[in-house]
Amino acid sequence: MSTDANNEAELPSLPKLLASLALGARSVNNLPIASTPSSDDDGSTGGEEEDDEFAFRMSLPEFASLNNEARQSLTSLLCKALEGTAHLTQHQQQMDDSGDGDHAYEFDDPELWERCADACDAVLDRVTSYINKYNSGDVENLVDVIGAVSAQARNKASNSYGRMIQGLASMEKPQNIFQGFVTHPPQNSRGEPFVPIIFDADKQALLDRGEFNRDGHGLDSKNYSGDSNNGNDVDITRRKYAPDMVAPNHHYGHPYKEEIDSLEYRPWQLDVSGIDSNDDEKIAEQAKYKNTGDNGVWIDNEDDLSELAQRITQGQLDGEINEISLDLEAHSHRTFAGFVCLIQLSIRRPEKNNADSSGPPDISSGYDFLIDALTLRHVIPAHLGPILANPNIVKVMHGADSDIPWLQRDFGCYIVNLFDTGRASRMLSFPSAGLAYLLRKYAG
Repeated sequence: MSTDANNEAELPSLPKLLASLALGARSVNNLPIASTPSSDDDGSTGGEEEDDEFAFRMSLPEFASLNNEARQSLTSLLCKALEGTAHLTQHQQQMDDSGDGDHAYEFDDPELWERCADACDAVLDRVTSYINKYNSGDVENLVDVIGAVSAQARNKASNSYGRMIQGLASMEKPQNIFQGFVTHPPQNSRGEPFVPIIFDADKQALLDRGEFNRDGHGLDSKNYSGDSNNGNDVDITRRKYAPDMVAPNHHYGHPYKEEIDSLEYRPWQLDVSGIDSNDDEKIAEQAKYKNTGDNGVWIDNEDDLSELAQRITQGQLDGEINEISLDLEAHSHRTFAGFVCLIQLSIRRPEKNNADSSGPPDISSGYDFLIDALTLRHVIPAHLGPILANPNIVKVMHGADSDIPWLQRDFGCYIVNLFDTGRASRMLSFPSAGLAYLLRKYAG
């Protein structure tokens, strides 16, 4: 048998490779490891059964698609890593001579795995040489050498991902820049209860008097059923909580629980007359009046935010604005609990938009708004809080499971009268609960 054939025969099959990766992940994370399969009489360890299991799963389109995506992603990452280590191996000269620096490998290509092995050996040799030089006194400070090599590697990071990582690493923490994090700092402690931020003076007074105080950490009553057994609410999730769990010994009740429980939907919300989801002519007619291009209004100062809040409030009183739509963007980079960075707010457009389109929209004429939630963190509660708690304004959101606690946590904004299109889609058993599907179905 030839050498190439031997090398190819020694390459691990994909099932064995994935099994090895899973074993390594469990070991690193100290997870329980399944018992090793017993060997057969011929010394085999059930590899054929693993291959049969994998072949069966590959017959499923969903699994095959995910498997192919994983193979492509892993291959791409390996090729990127080889580009960074090519100067350490003999393959650099070959790539320079052939001019094929962007050579693309397949996952099962023996040359790919051969070069990966060579790269690992080269990196190990380089580290060993540094250690030997340090031990022999040729290098006075190993830390400086490693730092120089690291700086060189960073300089070679020319792709977009590398630049993004560099920018994040050198970016100042928003908590140290924006005023809102001084007056409303993130509450990151697991041992202390979350203290609600309340814009309403009357409710703040109730909070100060301890009217919202509740015993216990609150997790056991978070998903209560509403049924009472001897006066105690029943947790529908039936979770078990460890007695030594790190958690506060008391918590605060929802400041707007009474308003939400007593909410009566407005008659116009339940009026479905004239609505036909299959009215293709109406959808086509509405499509004629779609605004195109970048027509959002950026809000990053309190005066503009106040003007927007006044427009919505007055519009509701005049019967012109009965609903708004919301979406939030948050991240948890360099913060324990995370925080909201951007609020997207839209007002319903008229069926026929007769607004002057000669110039960019402003707060008085626009319908889509992007609110800088970092700069305006400390003033959002006063301006948007009353609107979100107003039961006469429906707040339309899609998949608000995270957005609701984010609004409460960062701004003390509590939503009364919510319509979640994601939950409605699931309740109606639509083929998809995604926003893209709903837009295609109802907005053309």
